[in-house]
Parts: sequence; structure tokens; C-alpha cells
Amino acid sequence: MADAAAFALAAEQLVGTRFRLRGRRAETGIDCVGLVLLALRNSGRTAPDVTGYGLRNHDYSFLPAIADATGFETVDSKVAIGDVLVVTPGPAQRHLLIASARHHFIHAHAGIGKVVRMPGPISWPITNIYRLKQGT
Repeated sequence: MADAAAFALAAEQLVGTRFRLRGRRAETGIDCVGLVLLALRNSGRTAPDVTGYGLRNHDYSFLPAIADATGFETVDSKVAIGDVLVVTPGPAQRHLLIASARHHFIHAHAGIGKVVRMPGPISWPITNIYRLKQGT
């Protein structure tokens, strides 16, 4: 099975992919959920698909089930490479980022229209941190 570094590397390799809401393929575009799912798949994990959310959607109640199904657990610690962060960039919005290196994050940026690598620190409030379980 892939580890956190392989997952982070798979996310890095998607930098430059165009943004597309609910997109799941690098060839046609991905969003933040698609980034996480595609990076999981590209790093050797099976990842279920997720539907039924919008661009400005504060309901990310599907995340715990996806995290559990793909070998992630919620942690309350400093961010590590390969972590998936749930952030709140706006009042009715949740967004996912992947920690790719020390103080760098990969995310699908709707405003820029592509997946980008962003230096930290993150200015958005972090609501959850998901980390790959050891040995999964």
C-alpha cells in the first residue's frame, strides 16, 4: 500500500491540472475532492467516488466515511506530509488541501482554474486534519 509520501507525491504530480467542479480525471479537470481521490488512486489506493456537493458547500459530512474507507484517521497534531486538511476559506465553504512538503500544500484553486502548489502558512481556519494510518 502507498504511504503518506507517495500520496503527497501523487498530489504534486497533479499540479497544473485544470479545475473542474466534480472532476475526477486529470485529462478533463478536477476539484479539491477529485484531487484527493485521484492522488489516492495514483498512489495505489482504492478510493470511492463522491457526488452531491457544490462549489460553495459547507456540508462535507461525507469525509469521515471516505477517510475511513481509504485508511485515514482524524488527528489533532501538527500537519505532516500527506495530510489532508479541511479548511474554511469562506462562510459557507469547505476546501481540501494536501500537505506535500514542509509548509507547502496542493489544492485545486477554482479562481486560478487549476491545481496549484501553495506555500504556507495557511491563512484559512483548519477544521480537520486527516492522516494515513500507519501500516495501512
